[in-house]
Amino acid sequence: MGDIFMVNEDDLDNPDQRLAEIIQSGQRPEGNLDLDRLLHHEERHSQQWARAGHAWFIAQYGFEALGGECLNRFEEDAGFSDGGYDCDPAPVPTPTPGPSPTPPG
Repeated sequence: MGDIFMVNEDDLDNPDQRLAEIIQSGQRPEGNLDLDRLLHHEERHSQQWARAGHAWFIAQYGFEALGGECLNRFEEDAGFSDGGYDCDPAPVPTPTPGPSPTPPG
């Protein structure tokens, strides 16, 4: 199997040339994110796809996308910053001490 590399840009006169420019520059199309980081992010998505299967991954990713990219567990697993998302990590809840257990008696 080979790799698929997709670029979300409209009205390209020469998509092959645009892809070559992106690869040669080492930068993703929108911004200054290092292409190696982006490809690592996309590699994680391909691993998710392989684990879940084609139809299940698409269905689950679509469902997750309804909540926005920063709540999408697939994007979180692939690495928000590697994918160019500006998402703060989820806060870790602080446990609240409960009442002390009463010994049986």
